[in-house]
Parts: sequence; C-alpha cells; structure tokens
Amino acid sequence: MTGPKAKRRMLAGCLLSLALLVGGGLWIAYQAISTPVHAEYALHAVNLTTVVVDKYVEREGKWPGSWDDLRTVSSVNGWGMYSWPEDWQKVQLYVTVDFAADPAILARQSVEEFAAIKPVGSYYPYKHYGHIAGLTETLKKRTGGQHGTFRQVPSGTP
Repeated sequence: MTGPKAKRRMLAGCLLSLALLVGGGLWIAYQAISTPVHAEYALHAVNLTTVVVDKYVEREGKWPGSWDDLRTVSSVNGWGMYSWPEDWQKVQLYVTVDFAADPAILARQSVEEFAAIKPVGSYYPYKHYGHIAGLTETLKKRTGGQHGTFRQVPSGTP
C-alpha cells in the first residue's frame, strides 16, 4: 500500500517519532540542568542548617525539637542564597532534621555516621566542610553521657 493514506500514516508516524525524540531530548536537558542546581541549593541549605543547629545547641543546651525552635536562632548570614531565619521555609525544602535524635548518641558519631541533618533529593557531598564536626564537638561538650541529656555549660565557656 503506497497510496495517499499510507503516506499520511507514515508521515504522521515520522512526526510523532520526531516529537518524542525532541521531547525526550528536552527532558534530558532539563534534568541535566535542574539536578545540579537542586544539589547546590541542598548543599547550602544543609550546611546552614548544621550551623544553626550548632548555635541552638550551644545557646539552649539541648537538641532542637522543631523548626520553630531553630527559628529562634538569630541572624546567620553569608550562606549564598539563604539568610537565616528569613529563609527557613526555603531551607526546609532541602533539609531534613531528626528532631527526635538522641544528642548523646550523636555526640559519639563520626562525621560519616552523622545523619540527624541531611539533604533532601540530589545533593553534593556535604559532610566534610567542618560544620558537622563542629556540631558534634558542641554536642560532646554538652552531653552528660546519658540518653537525651545535656550538661549545662556556663555562657562563654568553651
């Protein structure tokens, strides 16, 4: 069959194939661009959150119980696309915090083991920027060695 109907079907099939190829190419291009952008946002968000949690633990002497607790930490700037606490809702999109974590256990974890604060979705390596090590050091100073408890350290004491 090489009549007009067959030619139209073949043309329609070719156009459909072309549209699928172009659409697939656009999807791949979108993923190639959006995945690293998301990873960069997550990297900045997880590092900022770690610093904010560290400041909270240092000030309050306890592990935070919610994002509302963390929002009480005063201004933390210099994190690229985020300012704290103004951008807490944006940061929350890219980070999970285990608010039920036991600080005494966290204090004993290595940087590699630490998972109480982690990025959501695609991300770049984030554990070796020093922020998690700083937080675990603060936790070591504050924990009394018992489940969920902290020693009270006078303000200004290292």
